[in-house]
Amino acid sequence: MPQLNVADFIPQLFWLAVTFITLYIILAKLALPRVAGVLDARTHQISNDLQAADALKKQADAAKAAYEAGLADARSAATQLIAKTQDAAKAHAEARLKEVGDKLAAEAAQAEARIAKAKDEALAGIRDMAAEASREIVQKLTGLTLDETTVKAAVESELKTAGGSN
Repeated sequence: MPQLNVADFIPQLFWLAVTFITLYIILAKLALPRVAGVLDARTHQISNDLQAADALKKQADAAKAAYEAGLADARSAATQLIAKTQDAAKAHAEARLKEVGDKLAAEAAQAEARIAKAKDEALAGIRDMAAEASREIVQKLTGLTLDETTVKAAVESELKTAGGSN
């Protein structure tokens, strides 16, 4: 085998060194800078992506905070509106209840007045009938004719002592 010939070692080592140096120069000047450029571009792209993701996360957090604040404001406004509506309904119900109560009280007062009037008329009628009946009884029993004012006065006196008068 020729590569194992000791006389050919020096030229083989020379060409090995020349090939190695040439390959090294080609790789160092052409291939490795391209690979380094791709790696730098990747690093730069990853860094930019991370920064963009961080910015978007901050925007999302701000939007979430704004949403939650808006939701809290809406809940607060709804609670206030409910309370206001309940108060208005309660006030309306109380006003209506007072109105109905006043109307019923007025009707009750009118009814009491009518009852009192009817009672007074009935009592006056009873007094008149009692006086007339008493006058007729006295006339039939005794034969005396009494005057109407005297009989009415006697009936009033008896009713007061009996507790039948107001």
